[in-house]
Formats: sequence, structure tokens, C-alpha cells
Amino acid sequence: MKLNKKPIKLATIIAIFVCIVIILSLSVTGILIGKKISESTEKTLSDKAMTTAQIIAHSSKVIDALEGKRNQAEIQSYSSQIQRITGVRFIVVMDMHHIRKSHPDKKKIGKPFVGKDELQAMNGKTYISIAKGTLGKSLRAFVPIKNAKGKQIGVVSVGIMINRINAAITQSTRIIYISIGFGLIIGILGALLLARNVKRVLFGLEPFEIANILQERNAMLESVREGILAINQHGKIVIANAEAIRMFQKVGYHNNPIGEYAENFMPE
Repeated sequence: MKLNKKPIKLATIIAIFVCIVIILSLSVTGILIGKKISESTEKTLSDKAMTTAQIIAHSSKVIDALEGKRNQAEIQSYSSQIQRITGVRFIVVMDMHHIRKSHPDKKKIGKPFVGKDELQAMNGKTYISIAKGTLGKSLRAFVPIKNAKGKQIGVVSVGIMINRINAAITQSTRIIYISIGFGLIIGILGALLLARNVKRVLFGLEPFEIANILQERNAMLESVREGILAINQHGKIVIANAEAIRMFQKVGYHNNPIGEYAENFMPE
């Protein structure tokens, strides 16, 4: 491989290739894990909002207050208490006329609900919605409130601000990305060590240098008039020049032990 007509060292090629593979694999893994964590975090917060809304909707205090059996001020005090415990941004209870009976800002109690995403809940449906209200854009859980006879008497909306959801997702994925960063560093160091080890095994020679040495060796072997053999540890012939091949052409060579041929060439 060449760049600007200068050969790139094998160690460099190995290091670059391994680094690219590590970066791509960890990046893809990070993206997939990050996406999964984002979805999981959003679902967890959605479930939290929905569970809180269910608690409010089934509270006897809220039901009795909406039916006039209790002071409606108890809706605000009870909702504020649950809001502090659960950590949600707001809990809004409204009657069937869309009038708020509770809100984090007491000045907004008695005024119509803002967002226009409560209409389905007024028809008895339970769902999650994202809309912009007086407090900003939020994820909202809507649950209809019904009395003991099953008649709908109101709706509760529990919200978590979108910026808080995004902050939670960022916090959850940060650890993953930090781990990926450490993985990249370790992978790059491993690639450099591998390249260094390969270079040591090859005695510091580059592939084109090894090829040149092999060509020079073959040329030297073929230019010698005497037969030249190379024998492995098992006594088998592994290299023979042209003259040696000529000498062995009648009896074969390469695959049999050298002892089977040597006796034919011993002087009498």
C-alpha cells in the first residue's frame, strides 16, 4: 500500500485498520445502546407520570371534593403533597368544564386548563400526551376521574417537563459514552501493541523488504552450479535449487527424508 509514492509501514497499516474497526464497532454499539437508554428513560418517566395520575384519580379525597362532599381546597393540598413525594412538575385536577381545581401556581386555580390535549380524557380515555402549557412544554399523563357509580366527574393531568426528560436521558447516556471513550483508548493502545509485536516477529522488516530478500535468495540459489538443499527438523527437503532438482529428478525430492537419497550420492 502506498501513499504519495512512499510505502506505508505494515505496523502503521495494522494500527490504522484495527483502530478503524474498534471505532466503528464501539460507535455503532454506543448509538444503539444510547437509543435504547433514551427510550427506556422516557418510558420510565412516562410510567411515573401515569402511575401518579392513577393515584390521584382514585383518591377518595379528590372524588369527594369534585362531588361537593368535601372542600375543594383539599384537592390542592393533596395534589401538592403527592407532587412533592413523586417529584413530578405538576398535578392538575379539573372538572368536566375544564376548570382547574389544583395547580402548582395557585393563581391559576379556577381557570381553564391550557394545552387542548385533555379533550380525549374528558371522553373517558387514558393516555400520554406532549403539549405546551403555562409551565412550558411537558409530557402529560391524563386519567379520567370517576365516582363510585362509574360516572366521570373530572380529569387529572400529571406532567413532567420535557427539558427534565432530556436531562435525565443525557445523564443516563453519559456513563455509556464515557465507557466507550475508555474502550476506544484501550483499543487504540492494543492496536499499537499488536502492530509493534508484528514488527518484532518480522525482525523489523516491511513486506516489500521481505519480498526483495526472497527474490535475492532465489536468484542466488539458482545462480549457483552446485546443488543446494534446505532440510527441516524432520529431515525432509523443503528447498532445492535447479541443480539439486536435476540431481534428484530420478528419485524424487521434497517429501521424503534426506537419508533415503543421501546413500545414492555417497562416494564409493
